[in-house]
Amino acid sequence: SKERILSELFKILSLKNFIKLNNNPDLKDIFLLIFPEFKNLDRLNRLKSLLDYLNFDKETLLAVLLIDENSSQEYFLHKYNVSNEIKESLNLMTKNFRSLQSNKKFLQKDLKKNVYFFGKDHLIGLNTLYFINEKRVKLKDYLNTLSNIKKFNIPKLSFDGKYLKEKGMEEGALIGKTLKLIEQEWIDNDFEISKERALEIIKTQKN
Repeated sequence: SKERILSELFKILSLKNFIKLNNNPDLKDIFLLIFPEFKNLDRLNRLKSLLDYLNFDKETLLAVLLIDENSSQEYFLHKYNVSNEIKESLNLMTKNFRSLQSNKKFLQKDLKKNVYFFGKDHLIGLNTLYFINEKRVKLKDYLNTLSNIKKFNIPKLSFDGKYLKEKGMEEGALIGKTLKLIEQEWIDNDFEISKERALEIIKTQKN
């Protein structure tokens, strides 16, 4: 059954030596007979250069093997009844991979913002996918981005609905809208906003 095949695939991906699959042509041929949708196995050769720096979970390996310019992941998601978690993870990775290809600031100037929105694990996976897909990206650049992701402490906005109500705002949709405005300015200002500026936004929205 497809469920059993998917279960066996996840077991295979968990093997430490899976990344070395290309070293054995016979095993590679057998693997492709069972999983013809994995057309990016050659990427594993470049992935081996990262073994000293990261351990790869199945979500990252699936992204590496499936996500490309040809939407290969769509066939995989259609063929197998994967969990919603994996489906959402692959779809989000695909979306951000395409954003990264058209916007080089995604892992540079906009890195902190994107770590805040998508989380460290997602950005580490995206950085890995970009590295193995773009041969012009050097290992030192990959490692520099990886270090920046890991050392970034995800901040928390110090204003919430309770604070807005204390400042006279009535409970309802306006609170959510106002918080979004405060959050957006906080993010755009490198995660800094003064209490005075937050009060200005609250006052403007109340009026």
